[in-house]
Amino acid sequence: MRPLLEVKDLRTEFVTERGIVKAVDGVSYDVQEGEIVGLVGESGCGKSVSQLSILQLIPPPGRVVGGIALFEDVDLLKLEPEGERMRSIRGGKISMIFQEPMTSLNPSMTIANQLIEMMELHLKMTYGEARRRATELLRLVGIPDAEKRIDDYPHQFSGGMRQRVMIAMAVSCNPRLIIADEPTTALDATIQAQILELLRNIVKEFKAAMVLVTHNLGIVARYARRINVMYAGRIVESGRTKEIWDHPLHPYTIGLLQCVPKPGQRLVPIEGLPPHLIDMPPTCPFLPRCKFKADVCEREPWGSLRQVNGDHFVACHIDVEEGARRIYVSERAIQTERGIGPERAMDETTLEVKDLCMYFPVRRGLLRRKIADVKAVDKVSFEVKKGETLGLVGESGCGKTTVGRCIQRLYRPTSGRIIFEGKDITEIGGKELKEMRKKMAVVFQDPFGSLNPRMNVGNIVGEPLRVHGLVKSKREYKERVEELFLTTGLDPRMTDRFPHEFSGGQRQRLAIARALACDPSMVILDEPVSALDVSIQAQIINLLQELQRKKEGLSYIFISHDLLTVQYMSTRVAVMYLGRIVEIADSKDLYEKPLHPYTQALLSCVPIPDPHREETRGVILLGGEVPSPLNPPSGCYFHPRCPMAGAECKEIVPSLRRVANGHEVACIRV
Repeated sequence: MRPLLEVKDLRTEFVTERGIVKAVDGVSYDVQEGEIVGLVGESGCGKSVSQLSILQLIPPPGRVVGGIALFEDVDLLKLEPEGERMRSIRGGKISMIFQEPMTSLNPSMTIANQLIEMMELHLKMTYGEARRRATELLRLVGIPDAEKRIDDYPHQFSGGMRQRVMIAMAVSCNPRLIIADEPTTALDATIQAQILELLRNIVKEFKAAMVLVTHNLGIVARYARRINVMYAGRIVESGRTKEIWDHPLHPYTIGLLQCVPKPGQRLVPIEGLPPHLIDMPPTCPFLPRCKFKADVCEREPWGSLRQVNGDHFVACHIDVEEGARRIYVSERAIQTERGIGPERAMDETTLEVKDLCMYFPVRRGLLRRKIADVKAVDKVSFEVKKGETLGLVGESGCGKTTVGRCIQRLYRPTSGRIIFEGKDITEIGGKELKEMRKKMAVVFQDPFGSLNPRMNVGNIVGEPLRVHGLVKSKREYKERVEELFLTTGLDPRMTDRFPHEFSGGQRQRLAIARALACDPSMVILDEPVSALDVSIQAQIINLLQELQRKKEGLSYIFISHDLLTVQYMSTRVAVMYLGRIVEIADSKDLYEKPLHPYTQALLSCVPIPDPHREETRGVILLGGEVPSPLNPPSGCYFHPRCPMAGAECKEIVPSLRRVANGHEVACIRV
């Protein structure tokens, strides 16, 4: 059967002052009608550029310098980029869903006009026909009150709703091929599941095909039939999803799969960094990071994809299967020797939070009178033991970060109590607050934004030592900074460099080194790995666990929306929804036996990086989106989206109650 799309030896370059960047360097693959093909790899590997090249959307100084892209027997690369035929294919027969919908939608046009414009151009519909079709499409993608919302502007929609609009635009002209470039990266788990299920159903309904570009291995395990793994501008392994999961053959693919958090298995990060794509050597670019390298790899040029069996292709000179078995045995020995998973908690309590509330006033009018409160955190209670990691999870806007900032006293809570190491710190200030912050550190989500670009990294890491007077001489200061660099896996010779000279993973190590400077007893980790590639994530997670093992009694509050990482890191987990904790339990209990309907839905929506398990898992799709904390529902905040809700749920506000040893849930129907 002839493929719908067949790409051969695609090459795209960017001309820069420092040299030519070979962003796509000889990529070949095909897509069959009705299938979903995953394209995975780390940032900068060429995933997005390869798809933009097919549509001739590469802006200067980029250019497609070679290759063939056959779509319905037409070579797209031979068409004029702005010619009538290319424009009829682009958006008509091939559509693209971009990662950030706000930058892809025209902010000065209503949603109606943007949808109608496409259908008038490609389907030659009249205005009335196109408007009716646009309303139908908005209903299809789950926009409530489609007849009214169609005349709204993009800024009047939430992130999830804007992505739904992008999908409506993508399918408006009945395309044969959909290219989805990280379509759910910025979305929460429940919205992500809605969008991906919608895309899968659209592919089936319209008998289309889809290329799913993502760095999330769980998503391709759940949705893709075949996978192409990219590294340094080339596809290094290609095959059916299950085959690649069961028998990965390229060292890079093996490394990616070992970086994914799995309970009971130690993460094995890929050491080093991806290569710079200027003046690359003729040999395999993965060679400096490869555990399987042999003499032939240093002699021979980078190999092309070769068929191993059936649909399984790999670009590697050596047979890695025997080496893989040897390395897996070695890693299991390391796991047994060092132990894996979160540390055991002690009996002593480090932090106790009681009925914490954080309300932000909403003011209107000339006199700025308060008209309402945004209840960002509403009666939250929990405790953290010494040596424990408490995971705090939930969707965007649920109050996770606000809880962390209240504990750190970056916000003054509206009410409630925060007791740290036996002392009530809710109302303290001045010297007492400064002394408390010496014992409680924080690592923020964006390492670049939290590091002063005007200071060298030695001064950044050492600043807390000076602020709190923890060193008595320049020599002691220098020795302590060097010790912190070594502890976090950084080279002390780099202390005079500036933040922009480091990679994302190295910057996060610097942030962790700074947090450890005062020898704290608790560290608040606010999305510490969400901005990093999977291989760098593994390095940081291993570092955090190693630090906790070395320092007895060090506690973490691990704030994240990544439930797999939280499961791997945490001793206990608290689930938040709209400013309240709805369930809290030991990590193992919560993931194996979730009780609250929101927790059940949240866990079901997170794809597990295992295609065999994904075959038997069901997804609980929640209707709608998280309500505004400015105007929350009556009774249980979750009742408008809850599949178990009854009439009493609209009236009764459930409080946390213990249902098993250490397992608490806020639901009257459990």
